Amino acid sequence: MAVIGRGHTAAACAALEAVGKLDHEGRTIPALAELLTSTDRSILSALVRALVFMAKAKGAGLWSSLDQTRWLETLSEMVRDEDRATRSAAVRGLGLLGHRRGTRPILSAYRAMKDPTDDETDQTIRALAETGDTDVLIKAAELDEDRVSDAAIQALGRLQCREAVTVLDGIRRRSWDWRRRKVALGALAQIGTDQALAMVCDGVEDATGYVRSEAVRLISESGRTGYVRRVLARLQSERYEDVRLEMAKALLRAGTQDVMIELVGLLRYGRAPVRETAAWAIGTVRLPEGLDPLAKTMNDPEWQVRRAVVESLSATRMSRRCACCWSP
Repeated sequence: MAVIGRGHTAAACAALEAVGKLDHEGRTIPALAELLTSTDRSILSALVRALVFMAKAKGAGLWSSLDQTRWLETLSEMVRDEDRATRSAAVRGLGLLGHRRGTRPILSAYRAMKDPTDDETDQTIRALAETGDTDVLIKAAELDEDRVSDAAIQALGRLQCREAVTVLDGIRRRSWDWRRRKVALGALAQIGTDQALAMVCDGVEDATGYVRSEAVRLISESGRTGYVRRVLARLQSERYEDVRLEMAKALLRAGTQDVMIELVGLLRYGRAPVRETAAWAIGTVRLPEGLDPLAKTMNDPEWQVRRAVVESLSATRMSRRCACCWSP
């Protein structure tokens, strides 16, 4: 602490970094708080980073002991600094401070960033969720403003903000950007209410295959089974193999006898890609009951279906052979 007070910026910054890493009890916080009046942005940035290090050991509650008004004002100014490290430290500080008035400065800082890294984006989303002004976040999500809107959407998901469900569904349905529609689906899945999950399920009808695949994955991982009929119906017209496989995985996660019956029925469906997916799914389950239906499909007119049948039969028989070898 003596080094910090001697006025040499480089030495003071190094000392602050050392204090942040070594003081796990937060005993130096009163002395560090006095540095808030410093006009040297390098020292302020080092001060915030030191307190961030302390929070890792002592917990985010450390920041609640600070003067909220003074720190909010200082950090809100620091996020506009030209130095990238200073801005990053200020964003993290605003998040740990946890004041709702920190949401808007964080969004402004992220908007001004040029080519933010993945770490900077993750840090921004985390800080937005920690400050948690949902009204500001909902307005930002509606702006359709590239990465800023995406960050706001993801923060609303982390907050499980039920008030944002209608807005997020509107983005899911109307945004021209399929990536943003996909982000909105993720937020709705995190919110996880019946209404939100029904909207995720609607995503299986999206115009873009990537979004349909994400909707299927999210709804199946939610643990609900009400999506089965919707996915089965969509599977029969799905044009992309990757999406069909994701749909098959989702149906297998449901794990019901009705699903197996439906998959066996699809071995006789009119479209060869659907028959191929059904054969793959039945082989993946590796149940003995699947052997007979698969065997009856060996003479399918399409080679890709026959290949899937052979691979599935091999997998099922190998599974039975291994079970016999290991049985006592």
